Amino acid sequence: MLRKQNGFTAVEGVLVVLLIVAIGAAGYFAYQVRTQSSDPTSQSQPKAKAAPKVELTTYSSKTMPGVSFQYPQNWKVEEKVAGDPGNEGDVPSAEKLTLSSPSGAVKLTWTSGLVGIGGACNDGSYPGDDLALCTLYEVINSHKLKNANLYSVSGVYTQVGDSPTAYLAIQASDGVIKTRRSFSGELVSGGEAGAYMLVVSPVAKSATKAEAEAALKSSDMVTGQAIIDSFTKK
Repeated sequence: MLRKQNGFTAVEGVLVVLLIVAIGAAGYFAYQVRTQSSDPTSQSQPKAKAAPKVELTTYSSKTMPGVSFQYPQNWKVEEKVAGDPGNEGDVPSAEKLTLSSPSGAVKLTWTSGLVGIGGACNDGSYPGDDLALCTLYEVINSHKLKNANLYSVSGVYTQVGDSPTAYLAIQASDGVIKTRRSFSGELVSGGEAGAYMLVVSPVAKSATKAEAEAALKSSDMVTGQAIIDSFTKK
């Protein structure tokens, strides 16, 4: 007669071990899922939407054929051309375009057809002038434009008794590529019979020179620099 065996067989033992492992794995997985679902940092974050692209508009000078530049369509435009009432007051033949950034913090001014530029605050032509009373133009950066034999100049100018102001401008190669005191026509290029000026500057003056230099890095001034760099003179 066969004797009844007590305990588990080898096969039953293996099955029990596998069952215990499976239960443990399932419990660990459930714990991980519950922990991740309760942790806000583990949730997928929505992707930031890209800023809408702003289309560019090309402005072509009406008094200087072959001259143009591009600006964003969301900049506000005020345009006056030769012969318009109130255009440049004492220079009625001039063409003037004013652009304002969307925030209104920065303005661009394009003027052509200027005459009678020169005179005071020029120590070369007028050695007797007191240059200490003239505006100080400080150049921080300058580079040659790609589509014109001109330079882009950025810096800070300070009128006597006034606060410093950041500026961007185009300059001829003999213009204010270096820091010096001069008159407001320093930002003008071209000859006396057909001078022109493209300047970008904040509407509000800065309290300090450091603040004016920081203003050059604002988003509106960076856009202004892109407008300057697009200047074309064929």
